Amino acid sequence: MDAAETDPPEDVAVLARGLTVIGLRPGGRVLIMLAGRPESWLIDAAAVHAGATPVPVGPALGTDGLRLLARHSAAQLLVLAGPADLARWRPILPDLPGLRRIVLVDDPAPDDLSLATVSLAHVRSAGTLARRADPGRRRSSV
Repeated sequence: MDAAETDPPEDVAVLARGLTVIGLRPGGRVLIMLAGRPESWLIDAAAVHAGATPVPVGPALGTDGLRLLARHSAAQLLVLAGPADLARWRPILPDLPGLRRIVLVDDPAPDDLSLATVSLAHVRSAGTLARRADPGRRRSSV
């Protein structure tokens, strides 16, 4: 979707519904490692809109730093740019016992699908379908 064609408040609301559909709950936490990606602020705002806490993760953290953050985050979702970032997180995933899904902004590789990984496009689709299922909901005021 071209940035000129989007409606940011509606996009945030759609993503918030999609994040909820894939397992995010109010009060939950979302680890977001998307430094320099334009989707970062949308995911951040969508997490807040869904009643969750976004936790930005700097790309400079090493494995030990990521593991420490993971152990104390109680994250329900992990949002990464793509398969390369997921490869960095693979050894750390056991330290995220409450993790429900991993969202990749880029399409996941076929091998990544076994890790409960979905694409950002899937989250958008889930949010759009949830809106259609509940047409009485008002438009977002984000």
